Amino acid sequence: MSKQTLIIIIVIIAIAGAAAAGFFIWWANRPVAVTQPTEQTQDQSGVRSTQKSQPTATPAPTTTAAPTPTPDESTLDHDRDGYSPAQGDCDDYDMTVSPGETEWCDDGIDNDCDGYIDEDCGSSYTGSYDPAVFDYSPYFVYSDEYIYDWLPFDSDFDGSEEVMAVGYSPSNDMYHAFILDWDAAFGVYMMDYETTFVPPFAYVTTNDWDGDGDYEYVVAFVADSGDGMAVLYDAYLDTYEEMYSYL
Repeated sequence: MSKQTLIIIIVIIAIAGAAAAGFFIWWANRPVAVTQPTEQTQDQSGVRSTQKSQPTATPAPTTTAAPTPTPDESTLDHDRDGYSPAQGDCDDYDMTVSPGETEWCDDGIDNDCDGYIDEDCGSSYTGSYDPAVFDYSPYFVYSDEYIYDWLPFDSDFDGSEEVMAVGYSPSNDMYHAFILDWDAAFGVYMMDYETTFVPPFAYVTTNDWDGDGDYEYVVAFVADSGDGMAVLYDAYLDTYEEMYSYL
């Protein structure tokens, strides 16, 4: 082997070594793909690898609107009378019942919600106008008045009797005549007529003063002169009117 050939071989070997060294340097520094660590889970088919998921960010808390409160029944005014049970209405389905309402007599209802039924109504219906049974005092105008005479009579011809009562006040020397009529719908006595007059006076009676064939109340006969005063019912006006005449 000639010297020239040897030199060529040496050069080739040197170049090959340098190339091999460069390859190993490149291999050691090449980019490597990063894979997620795996955890082993087992199912019915055997062992399998499951990639671990990256931790996720904690979601922000959500705000839930407060539910609409259910109305309290005690605050509702069902009968629209201005009062709820919470305000003292003892029957919130009856407009005639509430605090401060007028107490209707003999209806068996506590209209004013004070815990009492038909209180302070004066005379309650007894079916009799006899002063021994019936209390006339709520209708008197004088403190010392008492019933001097009285007479039940269907003066308005409605099928039920009214009463003409005459009270007398000794201290005032005055008579007080009035007609009371029971109103079953409202459970109260209605004052249909009222007047006062001075003595003399004898009694209450009835007489056909207007000659129509029907009797009317004669509220007074003056004992000395025989003059009288009649009270006639006017069906058209639904009122009583006075008529003076000589008996």
